[in-house]
Amino acid sequence: MDIFSNIGSGELIFIFIIILLVMGPHRLPEIARVVAQTLRKVQKAYQELSSEFAAELKSAEETSKEVRESIETLKEVADLPKTLLKTTVQAVTEEIPESPDEPPTDGPNPSEENAEDGPTDE
Repeated sequence: MDIFSNIGSGELIFIFIIILLVMGPHRLPEIARVVAQTLRKVQKAYQELSSEFAAELKSAEETSKEVRESIETLKEVADLPKTLLKTTVQAVTEEIPESPDEPPTDGPNPSEENAEDGPTDE
């Protein structure tokens, strides 16, 4: 952090001349010490604040990463029933015969049973 980055050397000399005229030469060293101490305190506070923000930012990034991982896991869990259903449907369709026109061979044809049992009107 450079407080004097926007102040040129001519402006800085002008400020020192004004301070010298207002305060006098005998108080100038005391004022310089106070200004230097204040600048050190400001710089220290800025560094502490920056490090705290950096730590909080790192913590927020880690939390964000954990949340993203949790969301991905939840998506995978949500897709699990769909995947199981798809696998089950594929297994069942493999067991069903290819041609739907084929009659089942497990029992007699119902139309044949009716023809044998009943009397005919001839």
